[in-house]
Amino acid sequence: MVSAKKIKEAFAHIKNDIVVLQAEVARLSKENEMLIKIVKKQTDALVKSSKTTSKKAVKKTNKKTQFVASRNGGKFHRPSCPYAKNIKPKDRVKFSTKDAALNNGYKACKCI
Repeated sequence: MVSAKKIKEAFAHIKNDIVVLQAEVARLSKENEMLIKIVKKQTDALVKSSKTTSKKAVKKTNKKTQFVASRNGGKFHRPSCPYAKNIKPKDRVKFSTKDAALNNGYKACKCI
């Protein structure tokens, strides 16, 4: 038969283990909260950076002439195309998108 003294000792060990585990859970909870804050800051920074990069890309695309055509011609070209270089400045029409050129009745040159 187990004595009362041994039962008390067993309960004391169990109580000690519970206290240690509670302290570990509290420590892990604090660590988890800190990690969540760090990840949130990094995520917010990435989202902000992504938005800034997207806006810059849109601005660059809108400012840059991607296609040119002659007022008297029927095709549009990339600015680097030899045919585009022959267009006189007064007859040059600029487009920022392929769709804009197509919507104005121009057909694509084989350089596109």
